[in-house]
Amino acid sequence: SWQLAAKRLLAAAYSPRYLLATNCATAGSLFVLADCAAQRIETLAGGSSAIRAHDWRRSGRLGLIGLIGAVPAHYWYLALDRRLPGRTPGTMLAKILLDQAVFGVCFNLAFFTALPLMEGRSWRDSLSYCRDKFPTALAVEACVWPAAQAVNFYWLPTRLRLFFVTGLAAVWDVFLSWYSHRSPSIEA
Repeated sequence: SWQLAAKRLLAAAYSPRYLLATNCATAGSLFVLADCAAQRIETLAGGSSAIRAHDWRRSGRLGLIGLIGAVPAHYWYLALDRRLPGRTPGTMLAKILLDQAVFGVCFNLAFFTALPLMEGRSWRDSLSYCRDKFPTALAVEACVWPAAQAVNFYWLPTRLRLFFVTGLAAVWDVFLSWYSHRSPSIEA
């Protein structure tokens, strides 16, 4: 039956043997889908950032960022779990704070530096763009992710955690795509 096949697929995908590949495929796919949604929002909203046709190159660039960004994220979370084992409230709080202080900063710096470079802009333009976008994105992330992780770790049943985090990641990726392309100066 399809239910048994789905259970087997999920069991294989989230086994330690294939977890890195699953994380890369999930992150890359979420970024592409999120960019599709962000472009649709931009089109419906109109204004100077409205696009006429879907920019698949833009979606591809964001998918590549998700794919590449999943590798350090994968190893970062493995290291966090090794260094801070268990699920006590203190351990989970330490993981959440470290995640925001280290990985959140590093990912946002890399994202807002790499995106203009992938669009063919100079290092100087890329660093200027990062300087303009990074603080706001990091502030919004600091408001969203710690609270979401607390909900995920403390209140959700185990079977719902993966769906919650994946859904929130999709919404977050829509925000990143929209925010990173809302200025006409960055649109390709």
